[in-house]
Amino acid sequence: MRILLTGSTGFLGRDILARLVGGGHTVYALHRRTPPALGIPVTGDILAGDDLGIARVPKVDAVLHCAGRIDLSLRANREVWKTNVEGTWNVLGFCVKHGIERLYYVGTAYTGNRNPYELSKAKAEEIVGAFARVHNLTFTIFKPSIIIGGFATERVPLENAFVRVVAAIARVHYRAEGARRKVEETMRLPPLEPVLRIPGNPEGELNLVPVDWVASELSERLDQEGQVYLVNPRPPTLAQVSQWVGDVLRLTIRFMPKFTATP
Repeated sequence: MRILLTGSTGFLGRDILARLVGGGHTVYALHRRTPPALGIPVTGDILAGDDLGIARVPKVDAVLHCAGRIDLSLRANREVWKTNVEGTWNVLGFCVKHGIERLYYVGTAYTGNRNPYELSKAKAEEIVGAFARVHNLTFTIFKPSIIIGGFATERVPLENAFVRVVAAIARVHYRAEGARRKVEETMRLPPLEPVLRIPGNPEGELNLVPVDWVASELSERLDQEGQVYLVNPRPPTLAQVSQWVGDVLRLTIRFMPKFTATP
């Protein structure tokens, strides 16, 4: 199959590109700046209208729309909406304009409208379904849960959602640790074990999936239509995740439903 892949240089897109090329597909890899090492590089941008800024549009059988912006903060609302919603609209327009009848869209398993990212992805999925019905497009919406690094991942980008949460915990801990040590030294207190307590149910589950597994499953399910969930059937609990993260940060992390803050 000849596929145009958006987001080919992204965290998930790189793995998808490798899987598709390895599977014998001809992949036109859309990129804005640095071309990927695999596939056929195509310079463009999903925000550049319904031609995606492509100077010479290749003949393809399908578009796999993986490009998107993940940011859970309220301050990024406009940018997230522009990329995830307006960008998806442009990709759909591209398909209709160039007679492409097959679309694969990478959404998310989380569309509970709890933050700007979830709102934007829910709206994008709604647009894909409505647009496909009107223009007779065959579509598949892949819905992965929280993507983390895989077994072969050399480096996880800082913009990855899970990494950003861990980095935030690290920043809070190290700032507090400096103040705690200063107080201990000034008052000549015995050293205490640092414990970071976070409001939450320790038995609650966090559905984490490795990026290479998501890419593999996605590339093997190109014949499926409708919604395809790519989630962990046995997700770890928050207590387990806090143990893993704590081991890396050398910090005891405890999720607790209720607690009273101490000095």
